[in-house]
Amino acid sequence: YLACGLPVLMTDVSYNAREIEKLRCGKIVDTNPKNIARAVIEIMKDDNGLKVYRNNALKYAKRFDWDKIFKDEGVRWFHTGGIYAALSEKIPELIIEAMTSAKKNGTIISYDLNYRPSLWKSTGGQKKAQEVNKEIAKYIDVMIGNEEDFTAALGFEVEGNDENLKELNLDGYKKMIREVVATYPNFKVIATTLRTVHTATMNDWSAICWADGELYKANDYERLEIMD
Repeated sequence: YLACGLPVLMTDVSYNAREIEKLRCGKIVDTNPKNIARAVIEIMKDDNGLKVYRNNALKYAKRFDWDKIFKDEGVRWFHTGGIYAALSEKIPELIIEAMTSAKKNGTIISYDLNYRPSLWKSTGGQKKAQEVNKEIAKYIDVMIGNEEDFTAALGFEVEGNDENLKELNLDGYKKMIREVVATYPNFKVIATTLRTVHTATMNDWSAICWADGELYKANDYERLEIMD
């Protein structure tokens, strides 16, 4: 978020939070919803202050030394996803910069496609999402996403699926994953959820994981209640 030039709201749980507030990149708040709302309004109402927060946020984000993080500090796993990639036109560049360093230093890279049409709307829609995600996918070791994500964000189709995604075609899922692996041989693990929709709050759930050339399927959980 800082790399997008967005001020952040944080709870006071670390030195970084206090430093970010001190440098006017964001504000520390408690978890009371009214206090969070008040802090957002306070920032948004002050145009000059908002510009200061945005500029400071961009400056702070540039302080990250990826080689230091992955090589010297020994971070072993780097995770990000499609929601972050969609936040601004510049964020994919930052993600690839981080992934390039992670890959060079032997850090495992995972990515959750997590396609959200509303987030990509302002930066080019689904066409842009596929362009960005196809480039990012070249760096990934562990790719995560459901059937809609793989279709919308990477352009892979699941054959035989119900138009409204209410019925699952397991063979179609398996074929899709094999096509994904053939396209991106750098993927070491692919995980995708399997869902049959009964209502907005009642789904059947399972999952598939491809690893080391083998496909594994999780247990089936029928009519699982969802709280969202």
